[in-house]
Amino acid sequence: MFSPKLVFDNAWLRCDVLATTYAFSSRHMTRVFESEELLRAEWVARISALDLYVHELISQQMLEVFKNQRAITPAYEKFSLPFRVIESIKNSANDTEANSFFDLEVRRQLGFLTFQNSKSIADGIRLISQKELWKEIAMHQGVSRSLVEAKAKSLKLQLDILVDRRNKIAHEGDMQPVTPRTPWPINSGDLIEVKKFIGALVSSIDNVIP
Repeated sequence: MFSPKLVFDNAWLRCDVLATTYAFSSRHMTRVFESEELLRAEWVARISALDLYVHELISQQMLEVFKNQRAITPAYEKFSLPFRVIESIKNSANDTEANSFFDLEVRRQLGFLTFQNSKSIADGIRLISQKELWKEIAMHQGVSRSLVEAKAKSLKLQLDILVDRRNKIAHEGDMQPVTPRTPWPINSGDLIEVKKFIGALVSSIDNVIP
């Protein structure tokens, strides 16, 4: 099984393809191509890579809990399995088969959720860890203990702003609520900040939730 970080890195490389395509098209194809749409696609893709990473991290580590390789958390204890899955696990021929039934059900249930904004990510991580996620991330990123609370709030706010813009792009055509409807402005500098923030965030989570 690939590590969650490797899964993220593979998705991240695909995001870089969009960035490279934008850089080329904005230089050479401005008369025939609205290259800013590539930036919007990249924004959505980078948030999706974060979502994918958190899904994979939670899924893999919930399986570790099931296999008695990781401590149970209060949130994990409340995670419910359908009767049919419990029966399948009970009647499994071996541990490998039982693990597979559990893993598939976890992934099925988590598939109905998104892990993008600060609250949903923290709620998801509680299934596998009792650490105060955002404070841990703040400390990993190098702030002093006296500034941890402020840094944690800042990180959550910044992520939520990025996700809100992602939602505008994905669900509202990134259009401003004015007449005539025109797109919100976007430039390559915005995406540099998105890439920097999400990349650092995933690196921190990967370090503080081993």
